Amino acid sequence: MKKVFLFGLMLFGIVFSCFAVNNMGIQMIGGPGVDTTPVSLDNMKVGESVTIDGYARITITEATTVDYIDSYKKGETILGFSSSDKAYRDRMTSGKEADYYILKMDIVNLALTPTNFLNNCTVKATFNEVYQFQGWAHQFNWNNRYYTHDGDQLNRKAYINDADQFEISPMYAGHYVFGITLPNAVIEGKEPLSIVITIGGNELTYTVRK
Repeated sequence: MKKVFLFGLMLFGIVFSCFAVNNMGIQMIGGPGVDTTPVSLDNMKVGESVTIDGYARITITEATTVDYIDSYKKGETILGFSSSDKAYRDRMTSGKEADYYILKMDIVNLALTPTNFLNNCTVKATFNEVYQFQGWAHQFNWNNRYYTHDGDQLNRKAYINDADQFEISPMYAGHYVFGITLPNAVIEGKEPLSIVITIGGNELTYTVRK
């Protein structure tokens, strides 16, 4: 009887192990300890990756001006590009006297826990070392369904509603847009213009003009 009981326990252990192994989700169970002291990164460039040990690997993928930007409405996961689609999207417009200067970023989470990179995030532009403008930050969800317009995947151009923001798991990439509304005189000027983004206590500086 004892042999049967022990065999049953062994069989249960094997079945349990199989279930654990066959859980197809990626599970982070540990990693090396690293220094996570906040840093200041100057002169970031489009296409170049920078690494903050224990926190993130960051790449600016695009820096440009636009006069509007679309977003998904709260809870929506599909976005088209037609007049009938207005029920599913919102559009911010900068107006005739200003433009949005936007930076798109890919951020790989190097921490051992899921991270919301937009918690306590700030965006600020400084023009001619005198004038300062406050900006905003939003998240894309590349898993959302989308249509294309002029060859563009709209889920990579329209950000999700802030209520639908989500954490990024370890070693996964999150996709973001950081923007500032700037008057035409600033956009078209020749004086120095820089943008500072603060995430997780780290300062990232992108120089638009020196």
